[in-house]
Amino acid sequence: IMDPKRATALLAGGCATEEEDSGEKQSSSGDKDGTTDNEKVQEEEPKNKNNNKHSLSNLVAIERRTNLLEAQMNHHKHVTLFHSRRRNFDDIDKTCRKTLQPALALEMTKADKREGGMVRRFESSSGEYTRLASEMTSTRVSALGYIEKEINDWDSSDLTRAEHYLEEIERLKE
Repeated sequence: IMDPKRATALLAGGCATEEEDSGEKQSSSGDKDGTTDNEKVQEEEPKNKNNNKHSLSNLVAIERRTNLLEAQMNHHKHVTLFHSRRRNFDDIDKTCRKTLQPALALEMTKADKREGGMVRRFESSSGEYTRLASEMTSTRVSALGYIEKEINDWDSSDLTRAEHYLEEIERLKE
């Protein structure tokens, strides 16, 4: 992957020499005679290029510019964004970890206590209602038993009374 600083110099000047492509770093400011690498490349190329050679150099230039763009994108992705994230978001992350996490843990503890209290109250209430329901059921059953006994006693007292009246009627007839 190409160094973005070297790639920007190439983009500004056009095509690079073969030594630059092989990884050797040369200064684009100039040599001993004061000419830049780009000027040397232009001097080495003949003035009357044919169309095939011109299209080939355009392809090479496009490929080099593509490589430059890729290098710049990789540099942006792996260096610029990383440093920007560390500079801007790490402070926020530290603040959140120092203040929000303890506060969240405290709130979770309080919520657990409230939930436990609600569960205990629910269980207590359900136990109370169960006890009341069983008391009401037993009261109703005993009341029904008492009424049934009264009805049975009433029937037998009616029979006894009826027999008593019949005996009195028989005595009167005699």
